[in-house]
Amino acid sequence: MTAYRRIIRVAEVLIVSPFFISAFYKLTHLLLEQKVYTGIPLWMIASGALLEMTLCLMVVINYKPKLAIMGLILFLIGNTAAAPTKFGMNAYVLLSIWKKNIAILGGLLLLFAIKTKENRET
Repeated sequence: MTAYRRIIRVAEVLIVSPFFISAFYKLTHLLLEQKVYTGIPLWMIASGALLEMTLCLMVVINYKPKLAIMGLILFLIGNTAAAPTKFGMNAYVLLSIWKKNIAILGGLLLLFAIKTKENRET
């Protein structure tokens, strides 16, 4: 494996790790609390978290990574759009979430472009 490939593998793991950590936390700690705050049924929260974890693993093991990255992008956009309604957050917290999500979105788009280029070369 070349140095370029190793760097890309590390980047893949780092860019999807916030999704995986978030999904794991939802499944282990916040499942009941999120229903209280958002009113979303537990099965929807659990299904979303499992989908989020599955998409992360697809990227890491390189199984249909472009599809998984697009799924994570859509998940991120939906989550960012729903952020103002979560937990009665103040403007500073919302701004922090949006800035973080924009950075993650940039990383996912770059990773998608790299995967597209790799597919063209092979």
